[in-house]
Amino acid sequence: MLGDDRKIIHDLAYPRIIKARSEIARGLRMFKVPAFNFDAKDYTDIGTWRDCEITEPPLTLNVSGEALKVIDRNSLGTSENIEDLPCHTQAVKRCIKLVTFKCKRNGFD
Repeated sequence: MLGDDRKIIHDLAYPRIIKARSEIARGLRMFKVPAFNFDAKDYTDIGTWRDCEITEPPLTLNVSGEALKVIDRNSLGTSENIEDLPCHTQAVKRCIKLVTFKCKRNGFD
């Protein structure tokens, strides 16, 4: 959301990150598969924000509050301005395998 070109979406990111930072973790979180809207036309409509626990994005965990403010104010939330993180983690590979399997099973090639 920080990197979104639409101002209304971009402006929602900073307050949500600050709110997520302020909430104290209560032990281990249980992963629950969220309900997805597969007919969504935009990534902001895929899930319902009110029904899930919002946590801080991994990309901003190591960014200070002041730096986050600067990123928000100057619209610097692009991939060039935020630390590179590996996107091919073991969990991502598992999901790709599962999605590929489901697509083949349902007739999509």
